[in-house]
Amino acid sequence: MANESKPVLTRSGNQVSFQAIQDFYHAITGRIEQLDDYYYDYHLAEVEDFEQFHNVVLQTVEVYSDRSPELTVSVKYVDGASEQFSGIDKFKSQAVNRPVGCVSVELDYRFLVYLPKSQEAREYTVSMGLRSSVGTLASMKKRKATEAEYNLYFSMPPATAKLEITYVDLAMARAIEANIAKWYGSLRSNGSDSAVSPRFLGEAVRLTVRLAAVAAVAFSAYSSIVSPDLSPSEERGLVVVGVAALLSVGYIALPVSSWAYQKIVRLGPQSLVVLSEADRKLEALHRKRSIGAWLQAGVSTIGVILVGLATWYIAGRLGM
Repeated sequence: MANESKPVLTRSGNQVSFQAIQDFYHAITGRIEQLDDYYYDYHLAEVEDFEQFHNVVLQTVEVYSDRSPELTVSVKYVDGASEQFSGIDKFKSQAVNRPVGCVSVELDYRFLVYLPKSQEAREYTVSMGLRSSVGTLASMKKRKATEAEYNLYFSMPPATAKLEITYVDLAMARAIEANIAKWYGSLRSNGSDSAVSPRFLGEAVRLTVRLAAVAAVAFSAYSSIVSPDLSPSEERGLVVVGVAALLSVGYIALPVSSWAYQKIVRLGPQSLVVLSEADRKLEALHRKRSIGAWLQAGVSTIGVILVGLATWYIAGRLGM
């Protein structure tokens, strides 16, 4: 990438600023460049954090602009509704009173910039959107999303925040980007990063359940092979146990292990945007459901393992 602070040497030997070249390029082509950043952290953002973000943008652009930028705040809610606020003050005073939780908040700025090396004002835009994963999941539940939609969401989770900057001068765009990245890094985390990820734990549970079921089948077969002096009734018993073990693998162990895996994978930390009391209630409900899901996955996993052990034990007794 070119160093925007270093002059560019032309063929005639003159030095021209990189900013002037960018401005000339824009003047003859009319093209606006765009800078995109994506974040995947589990942030916890409240109204005060958006006010701090607003101040960061104002302080960054005040050097280049002689008037405050135009701001539009867009909020999407769990029930599918959306709302726009013209300014940070209206957003602060009205968004906190909504009776429904939010899915996302996006702040869109538009302002004119007078670059030091140019006499003409150029329009810039800055857009910062934060998504509440807790609100997104509540919205999916409310509209009765399919299991395939949930699987797709958790296998390829979307970004929890996105920054877009349209610009003429790269140096200024980088300055805005750096200050916003610093602000985003200061947000609190909604949940600690565990040493064991839910995906890894889910894989471990799925593998354990399947191994227990397969071991029961293998031991049933082994018992029938190493015990040649069985009575007809004992042989029939071993066959029944073997068939039962095979059926438990196909119809119990495999489905339950996959179900437990999906349950555990979905219990990881989620981003959260808190505008009103409705968002705090969503978070409390999410935690309550998470505890219930942990219990369901645990009980189901233990149940399948016990079935495998019981099959193993019965086969062993019949083969003695």
